[in-house]
Amino acid sequence: MALSEQVCPEGRKIITFEKPVGGIHKVHKPYGAPEYAPDVWNKYSSRFNCYAYAMRLTRNGWSIPGELLDLFSGDRGKPRVRFEDELYERLLMDGHKPVEESDISVEKHIFAAVFRNSTHNIRPDFHFYSHDSDGEWSHKQGMKEANKLNGEQFTNRNYPEFVGYFEMPEQGIYYHPKHIPWASSSSANKL
Repeated sequence: MALSEQVCPEGRKIITFEKPVGGIHKVHKPYGAPEYAPDVWNKYSSRFNCYAYAMRLTRNGWSIPGELLDLFSGDRGKPRVRFEDELYERLLMDGHKPVEESDISVEKHIFAAVFRNSTHNIRPDFHFYSHDSDGEWSHKQGMKEANKLNGEQFTNRNYPEFVGYFEMPEQGIYYHPKHIPWASSSSANKL
């Protein structure tokens, strides 16, 4: 399904832009699997979460699936992803394509998504892993530094539900860059 055909919560259509409109919406285009560059990402580790890291969105800070176009701007109480199927739908809403494990290649920008359902005192949460240009997987947990997966499984006691593999489409994705004053620095531009 094309990005323009996907429906947002409350029946709102996603508006696609061939060019940025007034400099507000920009397209992020992947060029194969991203490079693993922890020295650069870890300098700003508290400024990005796992989703921004997996997509390598340097101008978006703490990113929430389904909010790349800032569609929830009037409803800031609703951004939390509550269910595994909601995470899947929000990734589609952001323009990502689900792929099979056999489709994973360093020629594509692929990431894996996992989820934790709410239990007693633990809130639901998601996590993402990036398939890097060296053929290995890396991730960034919250405010922690980026690191390699090192033989660990995607799913574990913290994130037991595997949501799937996703590809950033060749034409890229549209997002609403957040105002991050430090993101114009030369180090951030290397990300």
